[in-house]
Amino acid sequence: KFLEYLATGSPIVSVYLRELSHHKEYVSLAKDPEQFFQMLRQVIQENDTIKKKERMDFASEHTWTHVAQQAAQHIVSSLNREAT
Repeated sequence: KFLEYLATGSPIVSVYLRELSHHKEYVSLAKDPEQFFQMLRQVIQENDTIKKKERMDFASEHTWTHVAQQAAQHIVSSLNREAT
């Protein structure tokens, strides 16, 4: 769901999940209910088109199509190296 939410460009608030901690620039992670509601109030007021575009760009770089294209490029590169 993380990438689906990012694809909308909307700000994201989540309870703290270690899996999301690597993406702090795209998601606000709350460690307790008080912090969660504080972060919600902040993102409701956010009107940052640059951040919105960054979230959408990150999501577009992590689609299954993009991952498959990268994998295919790596396979072709490996085959080309072996052929030489």
